[in-house]
Amino acid sequence: MLRISSQKKGFSLVEVLVATALFTVVVTVAVSALLVILDANRKAQNISNTINNTFFSFETMTRLLRTGAGYHCGTSGVITTPQDCAQGGKDIYFTDDRGQFVHLWYDTSSATGSIMEEVDSTNKNGTAFDAAYPLTADDFQVDQLLFTVTGSQPVSSGDRAQPITTVVLSGVTNKNGRGQSDLKLESTVAQRILDI
Repeated sequence: MLRISSQKKGFSLVEVLVATALFTVVVTVAVSALLVILDANRKAQNISNTINNTFFSFETMTRLLRTGAGYHCGTSGVITTPQDCAQGGKDIYFTDDRGQFVHLWYDTSSATGSIMEEVDSTNKNGTAFDAAYPLTADDFQVDQLLFTVTGSQPVSSGDRAQPITTVVLSGVTNKNGRGQSDLKLESTVAQRILDI
């Protein structure tokens, strides 16, 4: 009788278990790294969006001030009369390029603080402001907004300087969270309309 030897080729149970364990470890590490990268990307996008929104708000304010006239800094006095504030103030009133009376201010009534704007488009003299709305995003906490105005008086009053406004803004994105970023902006704008 002839015996045929059978040589079966294959993996032993131990080899299969070791290969499966190694594959599981590699996949777990790869997926964990991918999740960390996706989380970091999401946070970076959120911070970038907040900073972009803040830059847009700041640019909107400076453009309004540059094209406006009749700056009244602070809350004292008659708000429709130009007034300097060399020490700075949290409020500024002026007439924009469309003839509407505008009020910009630093609102501290909310927990995060924000830059607010209201417009008197009806009477155009600060007696009938429309609803106020924030210029900054909710995830940006404004810590300081300061307007400094010089030269706001017209030439007829003896002031020969062109009105200049300096705006200082500082705040924090994602306060008390991971990826917190401090932001400080300052801009000086001169009134575009000749002060005559």
